[in-house]
Amino acid sequence: MPLKNKGLAFEHAVMYAATSRIQVRNREQEKAFKEAAGKWPQIDKEIQDTATKIVTDLAPTTGAQTFYKSFKKMSGGTEPKTDILFIMGGKKYKCSMKWGDSFQLSSAKVDTSVEFIEKVLKKCAKDLGKSTMSSTKLGELQLILEQISSKFENKTGTMMAPEADRLMKDVTKAGGLNEQLQEVLGSRKTSGGVAYETFKYELTKECMTGELTFTDKDMVANYLLTEHGLKPIDDAAIREVMSKAGVRFSKKGRGTDKVTGVRKNAITIRYEV
Repeated sequence: MPLKNKGLAFEHAVMYAATSRIQVRNREQEKAFKEAAGKWPQIDKEIQDTATKIVTDLAPTTGAQTFYKSFKKMSGGTEPKTDILFIMGGKKYKCSMKWGDSFQLSSAKVDTSVEFIEKVLKKCAKDLGKSTMSSTKLGELQLILEQISSKFENKTGTMMAPEADRLMKDVTKAGGLNEQLQEVLGSRKTSGGVAYETFKYELTKECMTGELTFTDKDMVANYLLTEHGLKPIDDAAIREVMSKAGVRFSKKGRGTDKVTGVRKNAITIRYEV
C-alpha cells in the first residue's frame, strides 16, 4: 500500500537514494538504509524518481561516497525542523522536507501552540522599535493568548468528542478565538492584518527553522528540500510561505474510548499552507 503522507515518503526516498549508494556502510548507515529500503516499495514512482534525481544531481564528481555517507535522518524528543541533514562542499545542509503546495507549518496541541507563540511574541517584544510592530498590537496578541489559555485550561489533551465539539463550536463562532487569530495570521483564503506583519513573519520563520526552539543547531533547518530541489530558508522563502499561510483551530481524532465506545479528540492550532 503506497504511503499516504507524501512529505514523509519523500524523506524515505531521499534517504534510500543516498544510503543505497554507499559502497561500505557502517552500523548507523546500515540501519538508515534498512529503514529506507523497507519503505521504498510503498513510495510512488514519481517520488522515487524525483528523490533519486535530486540526490544524484547534488552529488559531487569527486568525493561522492563522502557525500552519500553524510546523510542523516534527524529525530528527537521535540520534533526537529531539520528532517534530513547532509554535508556538501564542507557545508551542512539542514533540510526541512516538503512535497507539494499544501503542508503544515505547525499542528500542535493548544498548550504547546500557546508556548510556541509566546516565544515569538517575546522576540517581537525584544525587537520593538526595530520593526513596524507596535506595543499595542503586542498587547492585543497577548490578550488573545490569555483567552485561549483560559478557554482550554485543563482541556489541552485528549477529550471525549462531545466536549471537543462544544469547545470547537465556541471558538469558531463569529467573533470567537478562531476569527481573532485569523485577523492576525490570516486563513488559507485571507491574509492577516498588516499591523501584525512582523509577528507573522517571525512566526513563519520559527515554524520553518526552529531557531528559537532548539539549542542543538543541527535541529535548526536552514534549507527547504522540495520536489523542485534545494532552496535556502532566506527572507524571500519566508515571505513566500507567509503570503500563503493561515491559521485555524482543528480537531484531531484520538481513537475511541474502550469502555463507552465514544470517539475521542484533541484540539490543535494549525498553521498551514
